[in-house]
Amino acid sequence: MRPNRETRACLTCGKTFEVQPHQTKRFCSNVCVGRRAATRKADMIRQCEHCGKTYKRHAGRTKQRSCSNGCARRLGRETRQLNLAIKNPAGSFRVRGSTRAAKSATRTIREAHPWCNRCGWRDEPEVLHVHHRDRDRKNNRLANLEVLCPNCHAIDHLRAKDGPFSIRTGKSKKVA
Repeated sequence: MRPNRETRACLTCGKTFEVQPHQTKRFCSNVCVGRRAATRKADMIRQCEHCGKTYKRHAGRTKQRSCSNGCARRLGRETRQLNLAIKNPAGSFRVRGSTRAAKSATRTIREAHPWCNRCGWRDEPEVLHVHHRDRDRKNNRLANLEVLCPNCHAIDHLRAKDGPFSIRTGKSKKVA
């Protein structure tokens, strides 16, 4: 080895080569540079995780998962909905802040359990309601949530004399 030289290994082929300490060379030859570029270009063509279409990712965006902004928004929305279905250690859904998040959480619960808990009705899962057993809308623990058909939900509130049935039955809110 000549003086003022150091030995490095090529990133493509692994051969050792000599360079001066101040040089930033990482490859033993231009052929290895070309081979490395070809393998990195193979990673440029990807498949959209939302729609399945193949696309060429942008050079600096190594974490890009979708072919367009629209697919990225839809993919993010799907990811958030899946995260809503995952319980945190306290047992409640991650529904904090927006009404939109609460609506997507109820949709996720209905999709996971598409029938009435009381009567077993399952003809139209789109009209099922998510009922809070303790009637506290902020308590989104799984043990507190129950999927009901519209009839069972109305009967539950009628028997408890709350919700839309509180005025008809004489139970009214106190006015200060």
